[in-house]
Amino acid sequence: MKEITGKLAHTIFANDSNGYAIISFKLDTLNEKHIIATGILSSLSKEYKYSLQGEYIEHPKYGMQFKVSSYARCMPDDNDGIIKYLSGPQFAGIGKKIAKDIVDTLGIDCIDKIKNDYDILDQVASINAKKKQAIVNGFENMDDIMEKTIQFFSIHGLSQRNIMRLNMTYGKDAIAKVSEN
Repeated sequence: MKEITGKLAHTIFANDSNGYAIISFKLDTLNEKHIIATGILSSLSKEYKYSLQGEYIEHPKYGMQFKVSSYARCMPDDNDGIIKYLSGPQFAGIGKKIAKDIVDTLGIDCIDKIKNDYDILDQVASINAKKKQAIVNGFENMDDIMEKTIQFFSIHGLSQRNIMRLNMTYGKDAIAKVSEN
């Protein structure tokens, strides 16, 4: 099993009914080489960096491809990436200035600190109760639901295809529905 990291360059093919996609994936290396990746990849966004797990295969017609068995979104690990992330659309009302204040006050590992204790945001002078709630809502409502679903079901041996089917059927309640049965 290999692991590669990078960003979605563009989607070549996508089947919305089962989540299967063929994408051009820009590797997170010095030369930023593009490769073709295939698998259940319907929820990838160009804005984020991802870690893909899988194996390289030689397709008889299309050549070398990376067959993805699972993936996870990587959290940003530099100041600019964190500022861009925190000022993104999932955090309504949080602009670049406030995001920069958060990074300057809490440090490069601010995302982990915030996820572990929302009250740490009280240390940032430019954040009022409304802004704090916007950040809390952003973390609670973002597409981590899909990532948690993938992680939960992967641990229990389900394939990406079956995970996508469960997600399409039950949405954000997939884990709860399966857990109660």
